[in-house]
Order: sequence, then structure tokens, then C-alpha cells
Amino acid sequence: MNPNESPFEILGISRDAELEVVNAAYRALARKYHPDTNPGVPSDELNRRMVRINWAKAELERDLQGWRRREKAQEESRSDDRAGRARTGSRWEQTASSRAKGTHHETSRRDSTQSGSARTDRTRGRAPKGRMRDTGKLSSPARLTAAVTGIAAVVLVIALGALFIVSQSDKRFTFDQCLNFENQTQPASTSQIYCSEYFSRIDNDRDGTYEKQECEQNARAAETYVPITQCERIFQLTPERLFSTLDEARRSGWR
Repeated sequence: MNPNESPFEILGISRDAELEVVNAAYRALARKYHPDTNPGVPSDELNRRMVRINWAKAELERDLQGWRRREKAQEESRSDDRAGRARTGSRWEQTASSRAKGTHHETSRRDSTQSGSARTDRTRGRAPKGRMRDTGKLSSPARLTAAVTGIAAVVLVIALGALFIVSQSDKRFTFDQCLNFENQTQPASTSQIYCSEYFSRIDNDRDGTYEKQECEQNARAAETYVPITQCERIFQLTPERLFSTLDEARRSGWR
């Protein structure tokens, strides 16, 4: 049997029917499709119908309340789907109508503006815009505006470049950043030990910060695992990437 079929529909009864109604409907259908009352109907067809009727009766006798809940849930789901499609269709129609109105309004406003401009030009003794000879040159106010905009763009680029240079020169890695990174994978006491080991190797002035000058000093003294040419790249890393690299170096025995 198809599990999506409803035993209530097969027996032709409502979802609220009790077992007495179920049995009465079953008996009526059994008489209706009995071979003695259907001499002209093929036996295969009658047997197929009786299989469905027997299944429906057995299912409702087995779990009448369960089938009621299932039918109710399916009905509510279908209602929600219909409501959702209706809302979607309504929103689409409203959007299409709004767009059409907006396009019409914009076209009307543009035509009105152009018409008013043409009337003004005729009043002042000038040819309407678009009919003047095209010199290909901007007016003085337009050239001034373009020049100011270009200068502002250049100043902005220079300021951003200077800000980047200052931020790179002032960049430093701190002991607290190390603790934040290490605390993600182990207890705070272990993080304290690891970070103390890292900064004992890289923090020359023991102030809890690692600066580019210290990297270059250590590289010149050949006291670190990194050559001086790598300092520029190191100070472009994020704190997480730097301390991850130090963690890998510690695990490999600082080779």
C-alpha cells in the first residue's frame, strides 16, 4: 500500500469518525465490491479494491488517534504552503506594480524637466540644451569641481599610504596577544610558560613587546632562527600567525 494514502479517504469517512463508523463504512464497501454484487467487474479489480479497504480498516483499528494526528498535520502543512504561495504572489505583484509606477513617474519627471529647461532656454534667447554646438569642453565651474575632486583623491591616497607606513613601523606583538592565542588550545598556566619562553628569545628589553628593531638586532647577532631579511615579512603577519610559527619552532626543538 501507498503510505501516503489516507485510510479515512479510502473508507469515505471524516477524520473525526469513531471505530463504529469505521466498521460500518467497511461493511458497506465490502458489500459494494463483493463479487456476487459485481458480476461484470473483473475479479482483479475487485480484489485490488478490497485490499485497500482491508488495509484502511486495519490501520484505523491499530492506531486511530495516530492517523488523526497525522492527517491534521498534513492538512496544516498544505494550508501553510497555500498561504506562503499566496503571500509570495502578492509580494511579486506589489513589487512589479511599484516598479512600473516608479518607471512611469521617473519618465514623466524627466520629460517635464527637459520641457521646462527648453522653455527657459527659449525665454533667455538660447537654444535648448542638446541643440547648442558641442565644443567638447567643460564649463569653468565644472572644470573647477573636477580639479578639486582630483586633488582630494590624490591627498586621500597619500594620507592612506602614510597611515599604512606609520602603522607598519609602529607594529608590535605583545605578551597578552600571545596569551590570547595560546589560551585557545591549553590551560592558562601552560600558556604562561610557552609565552614566557617565546619572549625570552625575542624580547630583548624585556618589556613584554616584540618590535621590529628587536627582530633586526637578534638577526644581526645571529641569536634567532630567522635571518634579518625575514623581519619585514614577520611584521606583516597577524599575531595568530606569528605565535603559531613560534609554537611550531618550539615543538621542533627550535631548530
